[in-house]
Amino acid sequence: MAMRAPKVPRTADDLDALPADGKRYELIDGELFVSAAPAVAHQRMLLRLAMQLFPFAEPLGIEVAVAPVDVRASIVTQVEPDLLALPRRHVERGRTRWEPMSLLLLAVEILSPSTAAVDRGQKRQLYTSAGVDQYWIVDLDACTVEVWRPGSTLVHVYTVGDALRWQPVAGAEALEIDMAALFEDVQ
Repeated sequence: MAMRAPKVPRTADDLDALPADGKRYELIDGELFVSAAPAVAHQRMLLRLAMQLFPFAEPLGIEVAVAPVDVRASIVTQVEPDLLALPRRHVERGRTRWEPMSLLLLAVEILSPSTAAVDRGQKRQLYTSAGVDQYWIVDLDACTVEVWRPGSTLVHVYTVGDALRWQPVAGAEALEIDMAALFEDVQ
């Protein structure tokens, strides 16, 4: 379960001093959020998405990265999406975090019981207000993917039977992910 630490304003630089103990440390508006390592179903979904997105994005000059990878929105906000995509021209060798957050073409969070409230609440607000082109919330229990755009606009909730569409480059062909295949045997 993601636990809120006592309210002591922190900065993103404070995260560097925290232990490398397998937990995920994130900061939203100075508030520290700590969650345990993800479960097998979460990791299986993350790998499936990465395997679909990477070969599609590569020829378009888009970098796809999976956690652990930090994105800093401000001195008091740094998060670690499960998966992100951004134009390769903004990727530097050896870089461990990206900023500004508005560079992201895609941020994906896969819900866990311990992270669902933050992913649907503070993180959704953060990504959509920061100008991230698309924010996907993957719900393993409901077998759905919510697609959000800047301004907290829910574009679509994809369900089994649908094809999840991602078109990060205008005029280029869209990626279509079969939702039934994506969620098959995930649990």
